[in-house]
Amino acid sequence: MQQPGTVAISAIAGMGGIGKTELATQYALGHEQDYPGGICWLNAKKSNLAAEILEIVQL
Repeated sequence: MQQPGTVAISAIAGMGGIGKTELATQYALGHEQDYPGGICWLNAKKSNLAAEILEIVQL
C-alpha cells in the first residue's frame, strides 16, 4: 500500500458503533506521510462506489 504509482483499496467492516471510523481516521492521520499520493475517503453507501473509485484512480 505504500509503493508510489500504486493504488490500494482497504475496507473496514463491522457492527455500528464499535469505532471503525475512528480507527481509520487515526491510522490515516498517523501514517499520512507514508502515502505521498494522498489518502482518499469513500463512502460505501454512496450511489456508485465503483465509478467513484475509477474516477479517482484515473486522476
